[in-house]
Parts: sequence; structure tokens; C-alpha cells
Amino acid sequence: MASNFIKESKTSKTASSNISRLDEQPSLIGRSESCDIPPKTLNWNGQIYTLSHSEEYPEPTIKLGYMQCINGDFISAIDDGGENHFIIYLNGVDDYELMIFGKWGKALYSPKSE
Repeated sequence: MASNFIKESKTSKTASSNISRLDEQPSLIGRSESCDIPPKTLNWNGQIYTLSHSEEYPEPTIKLGYMQCINGDFISAIDDGGENHFIIYLNGVDDYELMIFGKWGKALYSPKSE
């Protein structure tokens, strides 16, 4: 089933098409002072997202992919197993915002304005 989702999502024009492919090499998604602090920006498959400061956080809906943190470098991962691994979700309300849960709580990211 997962392989069908990956194939289908490659053709989509929304953020859900940005699922992390299992056969790709890890790539840098974001950078922070440490793994205890969310990165201020994310590069999710070529789209730049910035950390939003919102009082209300919706529930996540679709799991897009995984990342792990090594010494403040957030890189793509193939699963959410292990320490400092995270799941990237769509936020449940807006197809173009991403949400990550971490030691810091919930982090909401919006596409960077051009």
C-alpha cells in the first residue's frame, strides 16, 4: 500500500506530492542550533517553509515523510524509528502547511512568501 501512495503522490501538485522517497540519499531539510530546537526553515523537496508562530495548532492529517536530526542537521530518513527521528505531516487544515512534532512540541511551517 505504501508504494501505491508514493506513486500516486508523485503526480499531485500539492504539498502531499513531496513525500520522501525511500530510494533517495538523505538530504538536508533544515538546520538548528540543536535537535532540541525546531529549524526556522525547512526545505521539503525544493519548497522552502518557514516556522509559523501560531496560538492554535490543528491536528495532522497525512503523513508525508520522515526526518532525523544529527547535531542540529535535520536530514531525510526512511522511518521514524530511533532517537531524534520525526514525522512530517500536513497540518489538517491547509494543504500547504507542514507540521512536525518534536521535543519542543508542535512546529507549524508555512510556505515561504516570494
